[in-house]
Amino acid sequence: MKGREARAPLSCALPQDQVLSQFKELNNLAGRLGEWAQLLKLVNGFFRERVIEGCEPLRNAIIDADARLTHEGLSAFDADDEGDRSKAVASTINLSLGLAQRKTARRICGTCDLP
Repeated sequence: MKGREARAPLSCALPQDQVLSQFKELNNLAGRLGEWAQLLKLVNGFFRERVIEGCEPLRNAIIDADARLTHEGLSAFDADDEGDRSKAVASTINLSLGLAQRKTARRICGTCDLP
């Protein structure tokens, strides 16, 4: 996937005004994820949870996703390098797992203000 095609799964079902205002940041993130469809979809799920269900601005969700991916050790990767691919997949899955863990904790303790 390249360019606009790669942004589509990353921005699917997000508020269009916010997608347009964060166009450059979404492009950068798509590039960082190697424009891989599955990784883009995983991060989109993270965005939808934070923006649509959590009423958080997309800008904040992008900043958080970038920080979490950096913490996981993901930088731009070479899709032809098996080690880089594995690291990118693991980092992106960990991003999604962290979101799932926060949702579970919220349900258990009945609060919405967990980080």
